[in-house]
Amino acid sequence: MILKAVTAALCLLLNFPAFAYDAKTLKAMDGVESELSYCIGYFSIVKQCIGNQDAKLSESTAQVIRVVGERAIKLGLDIGMSNEAIVARSSASKEEQLALMQHNCATIKPVVDRYANRCKEVLLHQDAILQEYLNR
Repeated sequence: MILKAVTAALCLLLNFPAFAYDAKTLKAMDGVESELSYCIGYFSIVKQCIGNQDAKLSESTAQVIRVVGERAIKLGLDIGMSNEAIVARSSASKEEQLALMQHNCATIKPVVDRYANRCKEVLLHQDAILQEYLNR
């Protein structure tokens, strides 16, 4: 199992096309890409709700969005997703979160409770998240 995770991580780093992965690895990578999409939505909502209240926090959140977005795009392309599918997944994830908070920053708590810790883990430990999916 560790060998599969290392192989998948190396393939991610070396940018091999989707056909280089077995079905289980593709499914695991798709799960990680999905989580990255949710995290793009989460961090975008946080940035939107911060607005101009805290310029430094807003800018650092924008940087996180760029990093997570780049990872989602790379991983999506690696598993054979089209650009349109990557954008659609991310947009749908954000819409789901906006509905959870009733499109109101005053009620963002359910979104923070559901996504803050997981998105931190996805951002900081993407390889461990991939391993979780491979172990399923």
